[in-house]
Amino acid sequence: MDIFCEYIVKKKTTPKDMVKKTGIVLGALVLCELFLIFNNLLFGFGFLLIAATVYGAVFLMRRCNIEYEYILTNSILDIDKIFAKSSRKRAMSIDFKSVEAFGLASEAPSSPATEIDLAGDIKADNVYYAEFFKDGDKKRVYFQPNEKILRNLHTVAPRVVPPQNWVPEE
Repeated sequence: MDIFCEYIVKKKTTPKDMVKKTGIVLGALVLCELFLIFNNLLFGFGFLLIAATVYGAVFLMRRCNIEYEYILTNSILDIDKIFAKSSRKRAMSIDFKSVEAFGLASEAPSSPATEIDLAGDIKADNVYYAEFFKDGDKKRVYFQPNEKILRNLHTVAPRVVPPQNWVPEE
């Protein structure tokens, strides 16, 4: 039986994101002001540089809007990072047959591992972790699956993913 399901989670805006956006806006304003002041020295290209600065600032601001897409195909969980609903990048692929530990993020052990946050909000109640070895390093990934993905993960790796208190499917 083939398994396929997907789920998208929007990353919550953090204070760090707000500082990034404020820095982008302030940097763009300073650059635009400098291009206006030195327009004569720039041989009239100041307005072109202002337009490029505004475009770059808008591009960087939109790039701060991030979503995570979880795609489970058989035993492989692919996690993609989507920027501004227009471009995506594969963040990680996890084969759940090789996962050693799994559970709620609040119950994660304090063992030394490289932590990777691929959840919309790591402090949410439904954030899980998965520990596995990749390239000789122990990695711990935080992600936020829905109930359907959890059910299918339990089907794929029942020794690692314990059954939850699920409502029976209709």
